[in-house]
Amino acid sequence: MSLKWLATDGDVRTATLTTRGRAYVARLRETHTAVDVQCLSGRITELRSSGVVRIKTGTSKKSPAWDVKFDDPEQLFAMRLALGDQVSFVVEQRRTFDAMSRTRATEYRFLDVDHGPEALPGS
Repeated sequence: MSLKWLATDGDVRTATLTTRGRAYVARLRETHTAVDVQCLSGRITELRSSGVVRIKTGTSKKSPAWDVKFDDPEQLFAMRLALGDQVSFVVEQRRTFDAMSRTRATEYRFLDVDHGPEALPGS
């Protein structure tokens, strides 16, 4: 790999990346994925025909929001959700980390509707 750039003094500078440097960069670009199941609750602020629902926890502009993707958009349409509806979903959270354990991407995939705690027998 060879790089050229214009220095602040006007000179053209060059540099090359050695085999060892290329191997180091390749290791830094490697990623790994962690999958977790969790519950997301909030108010629907956006519905997309591509099968994505945006859920926001509060009314403030700075409240956290998540985009939950449905594998089958028809499943989303069958739920007859509307903007402003309060929902609670069980989702698969898939996070991609780089070699330095920094989060590079986070995706949420719909698994089921969270029906809340089950009623205890005899209650």
